[in-house]
Amino acid sequence: MEAAAGARIREERQARGLTLRELGDRVGVSASMLSQVETGRCRASVATLYKLVTELGMTLDDLFEETPDETPAAVPASTRRGAARADGKPRQGGPVLSPGQRVTIELESGVTWEKLSNASPPGLEFILVTYRPGSSSGQSGKFSQHEGFECAYIQSGELTFHHMFDTWTLRAGDTVTFDASEPHRLENLGAEDVTALWVLLRGAVETAADDHLEHLDGVVAARPATSHATVVRAT
Repeated sequence: MEAAAGARIREERQARGLTLRELGDRVGVSASMLSQVETGRCRASVATLYKLVTELGMTLDDLFEETPDETPAAVPASTRRGAARADGKPRQGGPVLSPGQRVTIELESGVTWEKLSNASPPGLEFILVTYRPGSSSGQSGKFSQHEGFECAYIQSGELTFHHMFDTWTLRAGDTVTFDASEPHRLENLGAEDVTALWVLLRGAVETAADDHLEHLDGVVAARPATSHATVVRAT
């Protein structure tokens, strides 16, 4: 899957008339590293991948888009759980996506994204994220900033969330929402995998709702005067 995603990045870069060096300079990586990402020999970090799709006007769905050889029909029926409809006919897309049909991308440092929908409105992405022990959303302890708004529900494990000058340990049942244009970093400092359901909204972010959330019981606002992040603890 990494090679297919890299090929889509290369196609879009070339369609826009950008050289490896030009695109690399825009997203802060070397031309050689970008070349390896495009050929599937190197996995991009979460932060780098966000920068690439944003710079190229793409979405994560564009990277998950299946080629003919990757479509569910090409997967043996014995490995496609729930691939048949109630009437016994094989599925051809539609609103239901079974585990064996989902497409995944493994990023640098052991972070994995798994697409959870066949289709979604423009600018909306729904994925299952797994952080392996020691993995993080960026390289060398650097914070990330990119367009959009993120919402996550922690299913298992403990995920450390750095947002501006605050840090939380998110546990199973906790939720977090934040403006992705503000500096943030996510990392798994524990000894077990962290899994989380993630919803990403690209484009303009309305913040009025966040001001309301700061007054709700169980919501801890990050730096209330300036931040758009909230963490809701499981009860």
